[in-house]
Amino acid sequence: MKRLPILLLALLLPTLFVVAQTPVVSTSNREGFVIYRCEVADGAQAVSLSAYLASGSGNNLLTDIETVTFEAVGLDVEPTLESSTKEARKPVRIVVVLDTTSTMPLLNVINALSTQFFPQLEFSDQVALITFTQNVSTATPFFTDKNRLVNEYMLTLRTGGGSNRMFDAVLAGVNTLGASDDTRNMVLVITDSNRREVGQAEVNDIIAVANTNKVQIYTVGIVTEDTPDKDELQSLAERTSGYAWFYNDGNEAKSTTILDQSLVAIMNQLVALFNQEVRLNVDLSNMDLGDVREVTLKATITLSSGTILTDTIVCPAPSASAVIAQAQPTTTTIPNLITISSDVGPITTTEPVDVTVTIQTGLPESEQLVIFLQNGDIIQSGKSLTYTFNTTTLPPGTYNITAQLRNIDNTVFATTDNAVTINAQQVMSLNVLEGALDRLDTPLRLEAFSNPTLSLPDVRFSITTVSDPTTRYPLGNGVAPVQSGSAQLVVPSLRSEILRLFPNIVDGETLTIAAQIPSSQTNTPPLAQSAPINLVYIVPPPPPVDMQSVYIGALTLALFLLNIILLYRVRRARVRRMIARPDGYDLPNRLMAVTVYRDALKHTVTLTKKTLTVGRGGNNDINIGDDNKVSRQHGVIMWRKDDWYYTNRKTDSQVRIGGRRYRGYKLVKLESVTEIEVGDARLFFHSNSQQDITELTRTNL
Repeated sequence: MKRLPILLLALLLPTLFVVAQTPVVSTSNREGFVIYRCEVADGAQAVSLSAYLASGSGNNLLTDIETVTFEAVGLDVEPTLESSTKEARKPVRIVVVLDTTSTMPLLNVINALSTQFFPQLEFSDQVALITFTQNVSTATPFFTDKNRLVNEYMLTLRTGGGSNRMFDAVLAGVNTLGASDDTRNMVLVITDSNRREVGQAEVNDIIAVANTNKVQIYTVGIVTEDTPDKDELQSLAERTSGYAWFYNDGNEAKSTTILDQSLVAIMNQLVALFNQEVRLNVDLSNMDLGDVREVTLKATITLSSGTILTDTIVCPAPSASAVIAQAQPTTTTIPNLITISSDVGPITTTEPVDVTVTIQTGLPESEQLVIFLQNGDIIQSGKSLTYTFNTTTLPPGTYNITAQLRNIDNTVFATTDNAVTINAQQVMSLNVLEGALDRLDTPLRLEAFSNPTLSLPDVRFSITTVSDPTTRYPLGNGVAPVQSGSAQLVVPSLRSEILRLFPNIVDGETLTIAAQIPSSQTNTPPLAQSAPINLVYIVPPPPPVDMQSVYIGALTLALFLLNIILLYRVRRARVRRMIARPDGYDLPNRLMAVTVYRDALKHTVTLTKKTLTVGRGGNNDINIGDDNKVSRQHGVIMWRKDDWYYTNRKTDSQVRIGGRRYRGYKLVKLESVTEIEVGDARLFFHSNSQQDITELTRTNL
């Protein structure tokens, strides 16, 4: 029985641990209702409204609707609801506003976005990115290919310091989306920051702009090292029909695993919220609008919970439907001096391009406006059916040109189905400023020159062979910055560079040098490129043989070898003389000894005289025994110059001292304790007072 409490505790501990590690993810729970599209039914006095309608849990509220009423604002009529049905979600536009201050778990967030959120979006959904620290970045282009957004903009992000400008960044995201144009627009804010900077955009101002433009704001507040402002983030979300999440695992030791799991759950719920849409079909047959071209409809939904949701949208008046139908272009083409069909690929050019549209419409010419848009921004508005894309004055890059037919009240009646993509390139020339292409051994200075009025990225210089044009290498440093349109590269020796890159090049091979400014986007043409320049590689003739230099070199080598021989013989003679002639230094007061180990036997010899011979046979002072690797006159241990030394006595004798091999007459000073290997025997030079040297040899015996 005494073991029962212990067993219960053992069973409960895992549960307690899980509870302690469970993250706290609090959420808002407010219903959202946004009408973002109004379509006029063909041949009928009715409109269809596309709307977002969801609860805080992500559930569609269609079954919870008690009543739906409509008001034609400014008119004394009440339209009626024909039907309400769940609708498949249409493409959306999203701006991700990402906190990159130093306390953000940036890698965890990027991983959650790239592996959980983006893969669940539709391909036609468009996503852009804004980041902020103490500054707010410029919004990236909108991408349908979310992998490009991750690879080109998110994987290179780094955190930074300074006071954050989160609220300014949120407002920038709302303004980037602009007014709703039959598309749901959303801002997703992910942050761990609160308001620290005086003078930032106020929450009420952001909400006002967002509601005017019909932009929903979703917020994710993360508590790891910093603490976001929960009230302001929740207000931004709930008052724009968005949603708010707040993560805090509640532990001092933050768990990366729990953070990742919580971000996955948030991303999944976010996608579920995005997918909740309804279609409201409204009967306007009781309305006599006359010449009214637009009608403002206010919808009021009462839920079974008693919650009342309202939103307003401006619709084209059904009485103008005949004119609208005529205004839809039967052929909308965008040619470059010739008609370009919808399946023609991008245009890459350095010259101006005329983009022309043709329209068919029942609108009077006085009410027609043709709007040209470049990457979504209006660049021309008026009566002209042609827009001249002036490549020479624009920064190089990719531009998408579309057009709209509007009336003088700025109502959009038709939009081109296709966009023409223009890859704008700058003209670039490649010149030789110093040196010449036929003088391969002299320094060469190249210049790539382009438009001096534009700020351009670095120029890349490259070289290849005509026989293998697919193998291209950077030339010299490879990269040169552009200053006032000029980028210069110096190659000290073109021949050395060619031989380094093409070691197997043959005489007469033609090479090509080119310069270009590559695009930062994959699978797109360069921003600028030069016409290539060619050169022919000529193998230089061998230099004439200078016989005088040959003779001098041979004589120098002979003298060097002679000096080596003489030095060796002088050293041998000096060592042999030292062996034969002991000097006047007396033996030290502390006697030394040599202990010999061979064939599991040992014997110790006390060094009582100045010269002791080492070798095979009893004629030596230190007898190694019968070992064919040892000569009879192998070596000597001697007291000279007030120190003990060892040397061989023959030119072909070998010994290993302290692990290092010596051959011939080499004088080696002996330190206590020193190990000497002669053949298979091991000699230890040590103090005579230390008779037991087992500890010194234990690791080796």
